[in-house]
Amino acid sequence: MQSEPLVSIIMPAYNAERYIEEAVHSVIQQTWQNWELIIVNDGSTDGTQVYLDTLVDSRIRVIKQKNKGVSAARNVALDIVQGKFITFLDADDTLTANSIMDRANYLVTHSNVDIALGRCLVKDKNMSKLIKIDQPGYTGYLKYKILSLDASAFIGIFLFFRSDLLGDVRFSESMTHAEDWLFYITLAFKKNAYIGSIDSNICSYRRGHLSAMADLEKLQNGYFFLIKELKKIELTRLQVCAVKIRLAKIMFLSWLRISKRKSFKSFFQILRA
Repeated sequence: MQSEPLVSIIMPAYNAERYIEEAVHSVIQQTWQNWELIIVNDGSTDGTQVYLDTLVDSRIRVIKQKNKGVSAARNVALDIVQGKFITFLDADDTLTANSIMDRANYLVTHSNVDIALGRCLVKDKNMSKLIKIDQPGYTGYLKYKILSLDASAFIGIFLFFRSDLLGDVRFSESMTHAEDWLFYITLAFKKNAYIGSIDSNICSYRRGHLSAMADLEKLQNGYFFLIKELKKIELTRLQVCAVKIRLAKIMFLSWLRISKRKSFKSFFQILRA
């Protein structure tokens, strides 16, 4: 129905041939019909573009660019979105059928809320086994929860927000990891974003199809950059320290799976950053 506010869904895609059809299909099957899907093919070298060329839905816009990374791909789309509301969907994840309807209706009826959250189903690489459920339940200012990665208020990239909240906030194109965390931290502190949670499944997140081990060095570099950027935001030293402790714990547990020597080194490097 055209009376429904337009919702912009942003999907970066890099070598996503194996999963992207399922992701796009989950958008097409939405019960909320007034949406635009902006897919940014970020220099894929597999059959991603072949599949995208088959799409004929006028609500789907495809942008091709040289490989610049996920942050650059999202920024390209953010610069051209037309919707009243914005959300993100990675090319290997899916939305539930009522995902857009439930969150859009919530924001329509709660004018004081900037960002809507819902339950995220974390599944295995085949989307056949449920690993856990991320259940946000917090209502209030995001800045009080985002720094600690509190699961009651943060489910990664899947947040659903008003486009007029965005302003000049964009993803850092220098980051390959934790870029979504920095993006929402910026919205929380610069825009004083207020969030609300709904009792509804909104997405399925695929875990395990990529090797986290192979990306740990990049993860650590992303955390170093995050700390550097946080110092530009009006945070207290105590708040920055809390983030460092959280990051150090994540890196310690990650590196511990590989080498105790490396894990202790990584732990102290993060704290000194």
